[in-house]
Amino acid sequence: MSGHSAGWRWRWDVLQHIVPHESGCWMFYHDRHVTGYARTRIAGVSYGVHRLVYGIFLGSIPDDLCLDHLCRNRWCVNPTHLEAVTFQENTRRGYGMGGQNFRKDTCPRGHKYDYFGPTYGERRCSICDSKHGKSRWLMKRATVTAKQTGQQTQQPAGVGGSVVR
Repeated sequence: MSGHSAGWRWRWDVLQHIVPHESGCWMFYHDRHVTGYARTRIAGVSYGVHRLVYGIFLGSIPDDLCLDHLCRNRWCVNPTHLEAVTFQENTRRGYGMGGQNFRKDTCPRGHKYDYFGPTYGERRCSICDSKHGKSRWLMKRATVTAKQTGQQTQQPAGVGGSVVR
C-alpha cells in the first residue's frame, strides 16, 4: 500500500468519507461490502476501510492477526475501536454461532461441560455422554437378544429413542 503511485491521495479519499458519530464510532458511509464492512477500491483493488484507517493511525497489522471491532459496529473505522487479535479470539468475541457456542458452559440438558471430546476437541458433558452410551448399549443388547430368539426388536424400558439426552 505504501508504494502506491498515488501516494497520500488514497488516504485523503478514504478519510474524507468518514463521519464521526455520537457513539464515538467513525462511520464510513461511502461503500459497504455485502458482509457489512466498509470497503473502498484503490487502483482497482478492494480493501477493508477499517484496515486502512488502522494502518494510517496505528501502523501495520501483523499477518497472523485480524481486527476486532470492539464496538461491534462493522461500519466503524475508528482505530481506537479496533484491536488486532487472532482469528480464533475474534470469533470467540463475536455474535456468530462460534462465539455463542464458546460462551455456553452447559449442555442443552443443563449439565456443566466437563471435558473435551477425543475426536474434534469439542466440549462434552460426561453425564449426557454416559446416558447416551448406556442407551446405545441397551439398544444393541435388545437387538442382539431379539435376533437370537427370533422376536421383534423392542426398546428397553427407559429408552425413549436411539439417543437419550
